[in-house]
Amino acid sequence: MTPERTPGGAQFGTRRRVAVPLVAGFAALASLVGMARQEVLAVSFPTATSQYRIYSDQLNGSSIAGYAGSQEASDGSTTGAMHLALGSAQLKGLCIIASQDLAGLGKVSVVLTAGEPVDGRPTSAAPVDLDGLQVTATSITGDGSGFSQLDLGRAAETLQAGDQPWKGTPGTGGIQASTLTLTSKQIQAAGLRVDGALSLPGLRAKTVFGDAGVTDNGTPGACS
Repeated sequence: MTPERTPGGAQFGTRRRVAVPLVAGFAALASLVGMARQEVLAVSFPTATSQYRIYSDQLNGSSIAGYAGSQEASDGSTTGAMHLALGSAQLKGLCIIASQDLAGLGKVSVVLTAGEPVDGRPTSAAPVDLDGLQVTATSITGDGSGFSQLDLGRAAETLQAGDQPWKGTPGTGGIQASTLTLTSKQIQAAGLRVDGALSLPGLRAKTVFGDAGVTDNGTPGACS
């Protein structure tokens, strides 16, 4: 992966000293690239102290379940989070960014993209297909539409995503829906897992200095 410059003012270069800390600090993204190319069906990002940022121009999901809970980070701290599962999902572009402060270098980001550029303008290009998507998120933003069979306040222990149970804490409320569409989606994720088949057309990975920049449409410049 060759560092470069993205819109938003982040600086990039070709300094060899970046290689070793990047390999150590972002092994999760590198393993995702390798497993996807080998068509391994299960992909997982472990819980991390620093969150992943996930962007897409549009998400179309089916058989969705979610409940509120907690998430423990690798440093032992705990935060509130929404645990979501989708039986299947189609994304108009996918951009995952993991940023970390490295001694002597400052903030460095690894950017993984697939499908069409994430620039706020969904197209008819081949989508990113994910089956059995699970996300632990502390923040989700976007324009929601296309909800069907929405059930708010359903008992968390009775939730189901696809043909698999997605059980939350007994006695708490959950959300169940048959379909949904989210446009201009951004997720702050502490964990991400794909248990089923995945299709990642045009898979790309790169490293950049800084936080990958943010354009006027709210998406990082490194995503387009």
